[in-house]
Amino acid sequence: MTSQQDTLPSAVPKLESSGANWLVYRLRFTVAVKAKGKWGHFDGTSFRPQAVDVAMGAVGGGGVGAGAAQAGAGGQAGAGAGQQDDEDDEDEPDDGLEDPAVILERSQTQWDADEDIAIYLLSQQIPDSALIKLKCYTTCAKRWTALVMEYTQKLMFAQTALHTDFLRTMPRQCERTRVPGQPSYQEGDVAPV
Repeated sequence: MTSQQDTLPSAVPKLESSGANWLVYRLRFTVAVKAKGKWGHFDGTSFRPQAVDVAMGAVGGGGVGAGAAQAGAGGQAGAGAGQQDDEDDEDEPDDGLEDPAVILERSQTQWDADEDIAIYLLSQQIPDSALIKLKCYTTCAKRWTALVMEYTQKLMFAQTALHTDFLRTMPRQCERTRVPGQPSYQEGDVAPV
């Protein structure tokens, strides 16, 4: 079942396979995805949470060096006792702190769900041929980058073709509006720019 969070608004047009509407598509798509709070998955600024050395306390708010502070509190004479205390701490409650592994797993699950939504958003309004080409990329950011590269190139080719076609029509237009004394152009000549 889809929700409004994982569907694009109707203002985002279907991307034409020729790339003729790439600029409008890209602008509206970007605005829609940013409004949904998923843009970090497209520009690569949202990273999947990674496992961090739990002993260092970097996950779960323990802070780096928390274990060293506890060991240092016993002094040098209590080094053997400090090891015993660490074993006893495993049986004691965490003073209301959640297990870092659970926090990591929950944040990875949420990131994975958001990544799947971002990929789904990307797949909604692109041609099937583009969707198949993007399947080989593992992240939404890589898929978006590949799509941008392909359709920016297609747009440049389309613009060049339009410009060439326009220039080919110029001699005929110039011939109709030619000022006496100006050089005349033959059919198929390209007008000087």
